[in-house]
Parts: sequence; C-alpha cells; structure tokens
Amino acid sequence: MPMMTSCHSSRHSVRGDQGSRYDDRDDIYGGRDHGRHNNERNEGEAPEGDGLRRALSDYAMKFVGSPYRYGGNDGSGFDCSGLVCRVYLDIAHFKLPRNSAEQGEFCRRISKGKLKAGDLLFFTGKRGGSGRVSHVGIYVGKGKMVHASSSRGVIVSSIDDDYWGPRLHHCGRVGQLFR
Repeated sequence: MPMMTSCHSSRHSVRGDQGSRYDDRDDIYGGRDHGRHNNERNEGEAPEGDGLRRALSDYAMKFVGSPYRYGGNDGSGFDCSGLVCRVYLDIAHFKLPRNSAEQGEFCRRISKGKLKAGDLLFFTGKRGGSGRVSHVGIYVGKGKMVHASSSRGVIVSSIDDDYWGPRLHHCGRVGQLFR
C-alpha cells in the first residue's frame, strides 16, 4: 500500500485579504507588513502569459530535492501549499491562500485536458477524488507535476500514476493571472 504523501497543512491558513499582488517580498506570510497588497501590476515586474507559465514551472523545478517541512515555505523545506505559495509569490508576485483546500476553492476550475504549465492540481486522500482537498501540485507539462511529498520532499510525479491519478479532485487556474 503506497504511503499517503499529502501535506495536510490546513492549520497554517491565512485568513482575510488573499489572492492579490503582494508588494512586500521580504516576508511571505506573517511578520512584518503582512497583509499589504498591491493589486496593480507593475510592468516588467513579472513575465506574462506563456512566459509567466514557463517561469512558474521552471522555478518550481528548482526546488526539486528540497526537504519536506510541515508549514514550510522556504529553502529549509516546504509543504505542498507552501511550495505553491512560494512559487507564485516569487515569480508572479501573487499571494495565494496558504492551504491546499483554500487554494482549490480560490482557483477557477478547468478540465484536465486544458492543463498548461503553472496550473494547479488538487488531490484528496481517497481514491475516486472524493472528500476534502488535502494536497496540491504545480503542473509543469507533459503529464508531470512538482509537489512536496511528506515522505520524499519536493519531487516530480506523473499526474496519472497509480497513486495520484485516482486521487485527483480537480484542476485549477489562477484566474487573476490567466484566462
């Protein structure tokens, strides 16, 4: 029986003003200036369109091999939603909700066939994809995702493998960044 590898980081949720451009990159969540947002996009600050998609995907791949750390969102380790938050904040300057379930609710649902690099995949702990979202990964193309596994750290997995395929709840796109 495969080991469950979802992050279950729901207790590290940030409430309030979420899903907007973040203008203080010194601190991802918590601490100094938490909650300041800039919904206006500064030109030249982040790539757009397909360039942004590739930048998100490439940046996520740079964290492969990083350790798993519950509640982690930096180089010392990541949980699944912390990895997604870090990638979107650093590359798109966009602050997402902190846990996988809230990220899943925040994103616009798309069909699996419409996935593009940078889109998000949401999983449950049950085969058949029923139940509450408890894990998230970043689609990097060619049927692969980067995600933080609680047993193996940040890895690349097939979205259709025997473990993840049956647990896919839905696919999502950050509608504020991509149509």
